[in-house]
Amino acid sequence: MSSLFFVQMIINIKIILKMRKTYGNINDIENYIQNCFWVIEKELIMLNILLSVTATVLFVLLCVIYPLGILRFLEKSKEKQRKSVDCFLRKIHKKMGVWIIVVSLLHGIVEIKAGNLDGMFSGKICFLLLILLWLSYGLKRVLKEKWMIVHRILAVLTVIAVIVHVGGM
Repeated sequence: MSSLFFVQMIINIKIILKMRKTYGNINDIENYIQNCFWVIEKELIMLNILLSVTATVLFVLLCVIYPLGILRFLEKSKEKQRKSVDCFLRKIHKKMGVWIIVVSLLHGIVEIKAGNLDGMFSGKICFLLLILLWLSYGLKRVLKEKWMIVHRILAVLTVIAVIVHVGGM
């Protein structure tokens, strides 16, 4: 939603106020403001759908790396394709991890602004687990060999939490 929308809304209210002096009434302003909030609510819903889908795609791409690394194909062309996808996903894994945290935070903020508090508890758990996943990578030097085990355990817990969150529990 752009600031241009709010500027236009203020201009329209001023026009209605000027009209009120001659032949309008206060109900015109109330109706206009209600319509503006309906537009804002509609845009919040659209933004939230975009954030939800983005978070889901990022999450799937982050999770598919482990099975993709284990999987092997006998056919050389499929194996070559698997390796290139695996290499690409591993290269952008850290960036996707940061992006999913940002997108998830925005998703939670938009949900609160829209007044939709369903799934807020499970969403907070998911977000906390994403932060812990990020921290487990940050503590790689401290955890040494154990960091990957911690990271994978947190990843499994995050998958379970996301399934619960998306399932609406």
